[in-house]
Amino acid sequence: MAVVVERDPSHCPNGHPLGPNQVTKGWLPCQCVEGATGHRTWYWRTCGVTMYEPPHEHVDKSQSTSLRRYRV
Repeated sequence: MAVVVERDPSHCPNGHPLGPNQVTKGWLPCQCVEGATGHRTWYWRTCGVTMYEPPHEHVDKSQSTSLRRYRV
């Protein structure tokens, strides 16, 4: 059985830090990424940015950088 270790981002793309009462961490069920059952999400209440891991769209995985794709 594989062990999955999650790493939270330290800041949103706008520079706001991850911290208590500032970010809501969640899960979005989805099958847009082959082999994944969904996305870990981080929603910054400060600026309204949601980050997804893995990225929530079809991307060329050789061009994708983890936690770099986000929706405003």
